[in-house]
Amino acid sequence: MDTFVRWMRYRLFFVWIIIERLNELIVQLFFRRSKIEIIKIIKEYSFNNFFQFSCLDHSFSASVYKYFSEIIEEDKQFFKPFKFDPDSISKILNSKSYLMYGIKKDDELLGIFFLRLFFNKTAYLGFYVDSKLRGQGVGSAMIAAVTRV
Repeated sequence: MDTFVRWMRYRLFFVWIIIERLNELIVQLFFRRSKIEIIKIIKEYSFNNFFQFSCLDHSFSASVYKYFSEIIEEDKQFFKPFKFDPDSISKILNSKSYLMYGIKKDDELLGIFFLRLFFNKTAYLGFYVDSKLRGQGVGSAMIAAVTRV
């Protein structure tokens, strides 16, 4: 199935765009309450004295692009959920089917995680923590917040 979806995404781009728009519409219509609950859960973790979670929207495009441009090449083998160019990041941040969050300390972006919602009530979780900060609890905090969702 995954192979077919990838094939369709890259070979039948116009069909993929239609599917994406339909997914966004359905997610927006039927999951509005769920998205509000997810945001409340994520905000609960912002009161932690060490990390602050924030919802990332289009106003964060430049900082998200900068963050992703600094991913080391080794990690790109394992984390490449979408293109890391400015246009793709802007589309993701404006999409109704993605919820993207950043984890910060003192206004420095330490990690990014997102939920990609689908109309069939499934979600794809992606997260990345800067290689210099691994082993310090950043990823654990992100997973703890998301698993409550």
